[in-house]
Amino acid sequence: MMSHRDTIRWVRAKGLKLELLGDGRVLAWLSWQSVDAGIWGLAIVEAFAAPARIGDVLESLGGRLELDASGQARLEETLRQLCREGVLVDASGAQAAPSWEMSFVEVGDQSAMLNDRERTEALLEAVTATVREGDVVVDIGTGNGVLALAAANAGARRVYAIEASSLAELAEQVFVANRVDDRVTLVRDWSTRVTLPEKADVVVSEIIGHDPLAENLLEVMLDAKARLLKPGARFVPQALEVWAQPLEVPESVLASLTFSSEDVVRWQSWYDLNFAPLLEIGRKPQWIFVRPYEIVGWTRMSDELLVADVELATLTSPVIETTVSGMAKRSGRVNGVLLYFRMAAGGDAFISTKPGFARSSCSWKNALWLLPEPVQVEVGQGLELRYRYGSSMGSEVSLSVSGVGSADEID
Repeated sequence: MMSHRDTIRWVRAKGLKLELLGDGRVLAWLSWQSVDAGIWGLAIVEAFAAPARIGDVLESLGGRLELDASGQARLEETLRQLCREGVLVDASGAQAAPSWEMSFVEVGDQSAMLNDRERTEALLEAVTATVREGDVVVDIGTGNGVLALAAANAGARRVYAIEASSLAELAEQVFVANRVDDRVTLVRDWSTRVTLPEKADVVVSEIIGHDPLAENLLEVMLDAKARLLKPGARFVPQALEVWAQPLEVPESVLASLTFSSEDVVRWQSWYDLNFAPLLEIGRKPQWIFVRPYEIVGWTRMSDELLVADVELATLTSPVIETTVSGMAKRSGRVNGVLLYFRMAAGGDAFISTKPGFARSSCSWKNALWLLPEPVQVEVGQGLELRYRYGSSMGSEVSLSVSGVGSADEID
């Protein structure tokens, strides 16, 4: 039975990314976790493109999917879960910061990050090299609290550790366990909504996602510079380069990442539901996420192309739009463009998610942009890659070719 919460109009969360799994399920990626949205995930996210009530969507989707009573109940539970997890948020903004208990997904994410020793040690080294005795430090998105601990141990007089999710409770316990709670103040909210009692000398924030800028790093840092930091404040990380690599994604891999007619027939036989509209997804550009080590053997169609070079201390705009040129190193087809990053964390520390460089323990995935139509190229042809990022659209990539190719492959 629907509750009084059905009077709320819900909308899909800002910056939401979707990952399509081979069995038809959808993972909804938020900046802090992924949520299993089930086999109806795409239809649900589409239904909440504009504010809508749960009851209205349940009725319309249930009818469109021809669900029986059991299916309706499962759909309702899925909708409620997505509200609890922050995939759907109150359109009025009253519940924009989700309140939910720590999930196994969160625990897994935090474990993966701490087990990524290269990542964690590089950031700890950067904090130690940047923070000076007596500094005021703000840690945006403190998570498990590791960078706030590093700042306190480096001599900070006061650390303001900001965390909006239920991880705040865990971080507070970590501060007590490490006996820094007298110098670390936990702030439960989004950094863009808080007002601190003093401005900071240093900001530390590891809000870099699989799609490097998709966790709103640029927007958050600009807001921090305007309201939370002293002039000339120092940053950890200091800079971020985003690189693009045109690829030929193997057909066997592509088949597991997109929908086919065979998939639709199989799912109809399993669930007695018609998923033919999902075939439209394969005709549109889409992001998926892959582990760096999974793509080491894929064919690289050109050299890597630098599409964004961000110095946080001098950042002035949350929008990036650039066009870069390269050259096809071999003939074939480009059906994907991979993004990876190189982070100058601070001091001499850096982190890279470049395939072949990143270790198997790397907790980041690479964002892979699947082109709706493969681009046929000849060796020696010019490539023009356009990259755009903005908070309202996330990252977008397009590719075109020019000129006439040559006969031999280029090493």
